[in-house]
Amino acid sequence: MLRKCVQANDWTAAKPFYRAIRNELSVLGKLVLRGTRLVIPKKLRRQVLDLAHEGHQGVVKTKERLRTKVWWPGIDQQVEKRCQTCHECQLEGKSFPPEPIKRTKLPTQP
Repeated sequence: MLRKCVQANDWTAAKPFYRAIRNELSVLGKLVLRGTRLVIPKKLRRQVLDLAHEGHQGVVKTKERLRTKVWWPGIDQQVEKRCQTCHECQLEGKSFPPEPIKRTKLPTQP
């Protein structure tokens, strides 16, 4: 549907967040692009998110991976939710407090 809106330049059927960026959208064959990034359809977003999340590198790295190649509305919130609910990410991101500093006894002589 979005592809048809872009090709016909008729935004009445498009959702408001697409209307706001309509000048950035273009069509290349069957693909819809926002600038140089692919606009991912709703049914493929989960799969794309899972692929970007491989390696459990956390929120920042996953967002970096996605932002260079793809876009969809709410991408940042979905990445954050995915990483917060991922067991492996929680284990990787857990930081342990440093050991307390032990004082050394000062010498009494030179």
